[in-house]
Amino acid sequence: MQGANWAAYLDALAWSCSQPPVFLPAQLAEEYRARVNSLSLGDHGPDMFDPGVDAPDMQAHVEELDRLVGPLPLSLRAWYTEVGAVNFYGYHPGWARFMPLSVDLPVGADRYLMSECDPLQVCVLDAAHMDALRDELAARGRLHQFEFAEDPYFKDYTKDYTAGSSAPFALAVPNPSMDGTLDGYDPHLTFVEYLGHCIRWAGLPGMAQWKDTPADDLVFVTEDLVSF
Repeated sequence: MQGANWAAYLDALAWSCSQPPVFLPAQLAEEYRARVNSLSLGDHGPDMFDPGVDAPDMQAHVEELDRLVGPLPLSLRAWYTEVGAVNFYGYHPGWARFMPLSVDLPVGADRYLMSECDPLQVCVLDAAHMDALRDELAARGRLHQFEFAEDPYFKDYTKDYTAGSSAPFALAVPNPSMDGTLDGYDPHLTFVEYLGHCIRWAGLPGMAQWKDTPADDLVFVTEDLVSF
């Protein structure tokens, strides 16, 4: 491998290692414990987690969230108790040529590929996120929405070209219904409908607005998925 390519690879590897997981199960501790038990290691198995690092108990946190701002839509409660958190952020060099320049991007526009792909994200309910919600609730007296992801452009870690207001992915609270609408993003779209739309586009629903798409890649990712 040439030196320049090797340096680029190491840079990409370092960046990818700093990103959140693609999927963080809601019952992380239970799944990890079951996996260790299945190996029949007895008392010689690895510790549950690194010292001082606790797995986020998303089921407990969603119960607290329900008490703080609830009731929550059943779809959101089900997501956090059964699924967890997800982040489809990534990069594919072959996709940059399909990217529409819908905003005034600087030189090196392929760095903003994920802004145009609008990857599926649902934030993790960890201790830090809950602390931020408690602080916001204390400052405002009440919360009118729960933001589960930033808007398509603020999702981009670079963010240096973004200006103006943000329209995050959020559900109005309290809401005792089966599902809630994404009022700031699309008031005609419910949370479950949004998830289904994302799945149909391999977790990258921004591509639905593209004139051309990497069709073979999308088929490869979605061929075994069940649409809903």
